[in-house]
Amino acid sequence: MRCGSKVVRPVSWLPLLLTAVIGCAPGGSRPPEAPSDTPSAMDAGTPGGDAGTNASQYLNVSLEGMAPGSTVSAMRLRPGVPAEESLLSLLAEETNLTLPYQREESLSVTVNAPDGTVARLLSGGGEPHGPSSSTRVRLVPAEYATIQAAIDAAKPGEVVRVLPGTYFEHVKLKRGVHLQGSGASVTLLDGQQGALPLVDLSNAPGSVVSGFTFQGVTERNGSAFCSSVNADDCFCLRTSALYADGHDWVYPPLGAYHVMDQSTWTLPSVSPPALVTQNIFRDNYIGVGLYFHPLVHVRNNLFLGNEGGVVAKCFQDRTLIANNVFWENRQAAITSQAGYLDILNNIIARSPVGISWDYVQTGQVRCNLFFDNGAAGTRVTIGTDGNIIADPRFVAPERSDFHVDRLSPAVDSGCFQGQAVDPEDRSPQDRGAYGGPWGHWTGE
Repeated sequence: MRCGSKVVRPVSWLPLLLTAVIGCAPGGSRPPEAPSDTPSAMDAGTPGGDAGTNASQYLNVSLEGMAPGSTVSAMRLRPGVPAEESLLSLLAEETNLTLPYQREESLSVTVNAPDGTVARLLSGGGEPHGPSSSTRVRLVPAEYATIQAAIDAAKPGEVVRVLPGTYFEHVKLKRGVHLQGSGASVTLLDGQQGALPLVDLSNAPGSVVSGFTFQGVTERNGSAFCSSVNADDCFCLRTSALYADGHDWVYPPLGAYHVMDQSTWTLPSVSPPALVTQNIFRDNYIGVGLYFHPLVHVRNNLFLGNEGGVVAKCFQDRTLIANNVFWENRQAAITSQAGYLDILNNIIARSPVGISWDYVQTGQVRCNLFFDNGAAGTRVTIGTDGNIIADPRFVAPERSDFHVDRLSPAVDSGCFQGQAVDPEDRSPQDRGAYGGPWGHWTGE
């Protein structure tokens, strides 16, 4: 497809994404058909003021400095539809892409170098949340003595990069800021066996957290109800290494697009998702705790030895939990209470409970690999929707190397709607933390 002087060349199998197409425009502007007064999804509102439609919003993706052969991976999640992911190959003359997305969906994007490594991370409605020639990078501790001071100074779209070391802070992230460690194996946030979250995403839609090890959040807030990650006490969720309370996020009600008369109802813009990717969550009470509607994509992480890996309670919806490894979490890998979680392409091993939920779990549960888990409470029918029991054949779990060997049943067996592939060799996605377009990182 040609737009002015820019060309977007999708690979031959690229599916149509919802009702939108992928476009481009000189200088990163919106396609000509987009109204000039269309606000960003960072702001709650209706694009162009057009009531009664699902008109697109637009995310501009800077490709500045990217070599030919780079790719863009776009992952979309919306109620009632399996998560969709597609990959674009870039041409040498391209400097910008404009990706449309619908009001009710959450969009996350990676720009990958030719070797598959992630160069930039973005989410629907925001500016690029990764390094680029126009993005300010604030260094800790070289420029700022504390991580929180750098976050406080940062604007949406900027990066707070934390240099290698062990840090004992508890920080509150801001909307649209990318908190970036120097790699999970060398950048540690340690809770010192306390009860407070290391990173609070409650007021941070459109933010990104990547490249850290989170450890040592273990105290139970003194609540007797916190003895189990399956307890119904939502207060216990605050004893999470990474925590998000979505009360201030903008979200349309689930199912509203199907049961309400849209000719008389103006849909709000959905808040862009927060991205949690390429991290290690180790030896915490809860790794990631989600409470009341925060839109979060948990992708390509390791959850090792926590009481609970991901716990989503008290009306949690439109969360993606994909391509993670859950290993020896002592109570449960994934727990959902009244949730809408898309759970796919994960490897879940050596937990008493693999996946469990209370009341309702209306997202997709597909293509997860289970191994050596207890039988109690896992509410997934093995053999359906690509969910299997098999030895993942990790390379060296005793050394925290959770890559899989070439004979693993996780290889080339993942499933995303849209048939997305690994960008390096165009094969189908692997399951686990190192599969798919986001999988080129090291956690050991």
